[in-house]
Amino acid sequence: MKKNNWPLIILVSLFSAGFALLFAPKSGKELRKDLQNKANETKDSVKTSTNNLKEDFKDAYFEAEQEVENELAHLDERQRELRQTISSIEEELNH
Repeated sequence: MKKNNWPLIILVSLFSAGFALLFAPKSGKELRKDLQNKANETKDSVKTSTNNLKEDFKDAYFEAEQEVENELAHLDERQRELRQTISSIEEELNH
């Protein structure tokens, strides 16, 4: 059975972490600030997109409602015309 070499693994991990910190382009504080700014930008972007989607939905709903009302008015007018035509035909048939 192969024995794990934990001290070597820990040493390599610490060396890697130290190396990464030494050559990191920004300090931890700067990196956290950048991450926070990016998170805030993303949150704002999602909020804006959500608001835009909500407004688009409201606009689409209003347009659909207007179209339905217009169609109902058109159907009411068509029904009135048909009733007049039926009445005219009935009158002609009765004479």
